[in-house]
Amino acid sequence: MGFNLTESNSLGFVCIQLHRPKPITRESNLSKIGTAAAAAALSFTIYHHFIGRTETLSSEAMATKTWVDSILNPKTNWFAAQHMKAVSGRLRKYGLRFEDLYDPKEDLDIKEALNRLPQEVVDARNQRLKRAMDLSMKHQYLSDDLQAQQTPFRSYLKDMLALVKKERAEREALGALPLYQRTIP
Repeated sequence: MGFNLTESNSLGFVCIQLHRPKPITRESNLSKIGTAAAAAALSFTIYHHFIGRTETLSSEAMATKTWVDSILNPKTNWFAAQHMKAVSGRLRKYGLRFEDLYDPKEDLDIKEALNRLPQEVVDARNQRLKRAMDLSMKHQYLSDDLQAQQTPFRSYLKDMLALVKKERAEREALGALPLYQRTIP
């Protein structure tokens, strides 16, 4: 896993790198490392080229609101806002919402969350997907007045998906069997 971000400011360049922790081998002493230390082994190195200083932050220290949140937040980052605007424009052309793009065949949590939603919400999702496929096959877009009415980032699945993931994590923590398993169709 590698992540590099270079930005320029009045003081110089800042290079941010994400490092993957080294794998734990049988020879290593697990009693010294422990599971918390292994989880915290993911670290970020910030090197200030102009100043020549290196800072390393553990993942536990960045559990609170971090610079990653500010990078991905469209309210604070112009590039994230432009990306969100581009994605919104593409979704509006076909009348889709962002959560319509989640595939229930890839993630069983999404499948379970969709099963728990009211039937009207699922029917509306399926109708949006059918309309988008039809428009795509015809090489057309929605009319401008319909595009203006679309709300591509209005969430209908986020709360239920969070609940399903929380329940699955709780079941795993208690050692219970999973409610659903992947089956070969």
